[in-house]
Amino acid sequence: MLEAPRGVQVRQRSGRGKDSLLLLNHNDAPASVDVPSSGTDVLAGSAVHGRVELPACGVLVVERAFEEA
Repeated sequence: MLEAPRGVQVRQRSGRGKDSLLLLNHNDAPASVDVPSSGTDVLAGSAVHGRVELPACGVLVVERAFEEA
């Protein structure tokens, strides 16, 4: 599981051929998080990889395809 700074909630969901990483910043200040694998920011439609900065009270949903066995 992804390590996140204090005040940043991380949840991972999988299904229907996709893996989703949900990041919620509950802080009143921005927070930096290292996203372990590249994917697409569902809300902005842009590519996500490496270190990202979540704005204060920000949300990031990263989705990537995976192969089910």
